[in-house]
Amino acid sequence: MSNFFEPKDIVAKTGVISNVTRGGSAFAVSKEGDQIFISPKIVNMIEVEIGDTVTMLCVDNYHLNANTDARFAVQWRAIRAVVDKRLSDTVEPVAAPEPVSYGEAPKDDVDALCAPFLTMERAWTARQLSEKTGIEQLKVSNFLKRKHDASEISAVKVYARGDMDRASSVYYARDVDVFYDLIDEVELE
Repeated sequence: MSNFFEPKDIVAKTGVISNVTRGGSAFAVSKEGDQIFISPKIVNMIEVEIGDTVTMLCVDNYHLNANTDARFAVQWRAIRAVVDKRLSDTVEPVAAPEPVSYGEAPKDDVDALCAPFLTMERAWTARQLSEKTGIEQLKVSNFLKRKHDASEISAVKVYARGDMDRASSVYYARDVDVFYDLIDEVELE
């Protein structure tokens, strides 16, 4: 295979970059539908990206491959190239959308409705607070867990049997002293 070409073999073509490969080469498509191969060296020099418009000096790439006796699939090969217009210069930047949170109740509603009950001198389960406030039990449960994880309230887990992995009930209160007071009030006979 020979890379030899004469000046009369050079053709000017304008095209749009349609693909940049992992290996650093690129391919362009001309207005006529011709495909043009651009070597990694040229891609690196002109720093093209997909969508950029380039003018290239091309030579015929349909010569036979000496190793396989087959023709290359792309008809043209760029030997020089210049970027005419960058896609990034013509497209207006778009602001990123605001993040969306799923699965949580509006904190204001749950906080406002549950907070007064958590100031009382008693313990509550998520079910009890759900019944008192009219808020879905899962939302109340998530609210109580977040408050407990933030060390804003205390919790006691009750297990019906010692071999259980999961608590039978979880009670929440303003602080641990509420639980001590409740336990101390129980009279044993």
